[in-house]
Amino acid sequence: MLDIVLYSLIFAQMFQEYMTWGQKQLKWRQDLMFDQMYRKGDNSEGHIRTNIESIIVQIEEEGLDLDDSAKVREKLPLDESMSVKKSKTMNIQGTTYSLSYFAFMRDNKKKHNMTESDQFDIFWKAMFILAIQCFFIFCILEHSGVKFELYNNVPLQFALIFTTLLLHVGQIDGARAGLYMMKYALCHPEKFTHPHLAFGLGFIQITTVFFTEFLNIAKASQRKNANELIVGYVGFATIMNVPKIYFGSLN
Repeated sequence: MLDIVLYSLIFAQMFQEYMTWGQKQLKWRQDLMFDQMYRKGDNSEGHIRTNIESIIVQIEEEGLDLDDSAKVREKLPLDESMSVKKSKTMNIQGTTYSLSYFAFMRDNKKKHNMTESDQFDIFWKAMFILAIQCFFIFCILEHSGVKFELYNNVPLQFALIFTTLLLHVGQIDGARAGLYMMKYALCHPEKFTHPHLAFGLGFIQITTVFFTEFLNIAKASQRKNANELIVGYVGFATIMNVPKIYFGSLN
């Protein structure tokens, strides 16, 4: 339940940023304009901010469309070296899925003298790990089922909150890595020999995290004592970490 609330808040924040994207870009351009003028040593910090604020007031008074980047660029001109789109380094967790993902990159293929057979050898290893995770999940669903039950036990509910929270926090890196993998494959398909498979690996990464975490919440609600709850948490954490464990065993 806690995860559902958190994900709902994330989607609400994404919607809010979508609705205020023009204002956010204007704020970024304002900050970059200040950096540009300050580096040139044109004037004091306070005077520069006053000048920029006067331009912002003028933009608001003229009622310019903030999503119209051409008009905003005319009012707040930047050097070519400055950009509203700031560069970002995306760190990806080391798992079997990310290993196969990077193997599909053209630069890595050339750097390590890999053949297509080598790429797919790593890919099928990743699919083998996915099969193991799916097998564990299938065993849980087939033999014990899933249903939400809550017992009126305060210490048990506190243990439920913390074990669910720990599992969630521990898998944030994995979910973020899946999103980064999909986003990069969509934005730069030319960098991959098989971009559709690269995107699929990112999708598998994040889907296994979400599904296993949902299953953990459902099963944790059925536990009758804290010992069962903690043992179940360790088991689900292990299922999630199978790709990382296998990755660590490779040379």
